[in-house]
Amino acid sequence: MKKTTALTVTVLAIATLVGTSVAKSAGFFAQAPTPAVAQAKPSWENSKLVHKLPTVANYAKFSSNGLLLVCNGEQGKAIQLWDVRKGELLSSIKADDTTTTSFGDVAISPDGQFVASIIYSQIDKSIGVGLWNRKTGEAIWKKPIFTNSAEFRSPKDSGENFPASIVSSLEFSPNGRFIASSARKYFGSENPQIQLWDVATGEKRFVLRSNIKSLRRMSFSPDSQVLASLGSNESILKGGTYHWQGLIQLWNPNTGQLLHTLKEKNELIPKSIAFSPDGRTLTSLSKDAIYEAHLRTWDVNTGGTVRTVPASVDRTDDQLSLSPDAKTYLVAGQVAGSRIINAEIRKEWPLGGFDVSSGASTGLFSPDGQMLAVPTVAGIPIWQAGN
Repeated sequence: MKKTTALTVTVLAIATLVGTSVAKSAGFFAQAPTPAVAQAKPSWENSKLVHKLPTVANYAKFSSNGLLLVCNGEQGKAIQLWDVRKGELLSSIKADDTTTTSFGDVAISPDGQFVASIIYSQIDKSIGVGLWNRKTGEAIWKKPIFTNSAEFRSPKDSGENFPASIVSSLEFSPNGRFIASSARKYFGSENPQIQLWDVATGEKRFVLRSNIKSLRRMSFSPDSQVLASLGSNESILKGGTYHWQGLIQLWNPNTGQLLHTLKEKNELIPKSIAFSPDGRTLTSLSKDAIYEAHLRTWDVNTGGTVRTVPASVDRTDDQLSLSPDAKTYLVAGQVAGSRIINAEIRKEWPLGGFDVSSGASTGLFSPDGQMLAVPTVAGIPIWQAGN
């Protein structure tokens, strides 16, 4: 029998026979606890580097309870699951053919039973998404997003560097019912879209036609009723000057309806977002190309601005990540180094033990805000906040 490729649409026979009932019994629809948002205020003044995971990845996610970390390890050739407390590798799901197939962004289901990833195939420049049982490594389903897409083959926009030229994003909804996926060229997409998948069946529920050409990431509200996507559009003004418009779009994942398009000002681009525990507000951390940055809190229902708080940044900072508390954030750059800043009390603490000012991907805080992980070319350091 011919070996299937990573992008072959694969559904386990048992799931095909009994469909959603198997998915339910497997725990797809088990109500996972809503990720806790920093009840006790973590102090990063005495933070400690507790682990350096020996793998190279550029995407990672904490589990909803903060005890596991999933990443596209081995330089994108494996979906790895790590025990955060012990720093030990628990499982590794290899690509079907590591010479032609690799993984992009990853996610772990709220109940911790399944992992998902964006899949790249170098053979035909195809992109897909897949779901696996994280304990057995067995594929539940794999679906194509783009097949032999001309958009990812053009040399003038780095298509020849596929998949290094691709930016992807993947998120589970907190209720475990949906997966949101997106993939684009590094310099933006002419056909920006977000796919919403049914976790139990692998069915594509909606294709959200976004107008954010450089979509950076996505996030579901704690009640799974809103999906936020953020990024920017670039345009060339008269005289040849460039203009960037930072955007956040809010979607209803149940209907596919666009609820609001939130626009930043003064060429500030949203880098990271955090919903409030009740889902009523959304805070974005945005920065321009030089020194201006702020934390802006939006009303999810109306799309209006609730408040804006200045954020401290250096011109060279290109790493900005917001904690779930919407007050604490990581910034890193080659001049000012790596720091944790609390905008509420206006204090700043250096992040020691591992330099993430260069060669690093986007950092991520655990759901309770007590831990921080940053994928880098030299491993994944994990810090614990002080008491």
